[in-house]
Amino acid sequence: ITTVTVSREITVGILSTGDELIEPGTPFLPGKIYNSNSWQLMAMMRHMGAVPTYYGIAPDSPQETRLRLQAALDANQVVILTGGVSEGDYDCVPGVIRELGFEILFDRIRVQPGKPTIFAVSPSTGKFLFGLPGNPVSSFVQCRLIVHPFLAAMQGARWQPITTVFRLKGEYTRRKAERMAHIPIRINNDGTCSPVPYNGSAHLVALSSAHGLGRIPVGIQSIRDGEPIQVVLF
Repeated sequence: ITTVTVSREITVGILSTGDELIEPGTPFLPGKIYNSNSWQLMAMMRHMGAVPTYYGIAPDSPQETRLRLQAALDANQVVILTGGVSEGDYDCVPGVIRELGFEILFDRIRVQPGKPTIFAVSPSTGKFLFGLPGNPVSSFVQCRLIVHPFLAAMQGARWQPITTVFRLKGEYTRRKAERMAHIPIRINNDGTCSPVPYNGSAHLVALSSAHGLGRIPVGIQSIRDGEPIQVVLF
């Protein structure tokens, strides 16, 4: 073999938004939370073969968000930001994205966790932007399900997470079944799987003991012991 086909590395800018965020390693303060999203996404980008650059934390200010976002866009093909993508009083990201000339192709998806997810493109520059939710499990799930396949496609590849089916040990029940749900799942030695104790999309530690995400289709409110469940493996 004298030649091989390669693809160009994708450069990705990453930043978080929110007055409540502080960086890991700094003294904890009341009313603050550590910025786990950016470092989680940095690791995921490297695992995907992309080249990530971190642009820090933007406070809940349209001006500051615009400055950091513009810096990331100037130097990268794709930008991923987390937080500020909903419709709260301090969620300024959608407006800033539009001011920078981006067309938002969607800002909601029928998936749990991660409903407020943005994908936008700049018609003038051809650059892409993902706005992921601020809760860390939500940003992990949407990066895995949406961002990773997109980056692979940019490199001329087709990638989808490995999925398989296991029998559930125990039961799973949810109150609403309007969205496709993804819950942390552990694979057992007997070939079954069990839900990991999970308190919602802020419960990042649940992912550390999971082997994948159990996928619950729209309209399914419960899965009984012994019934099959599709699992998206990590």
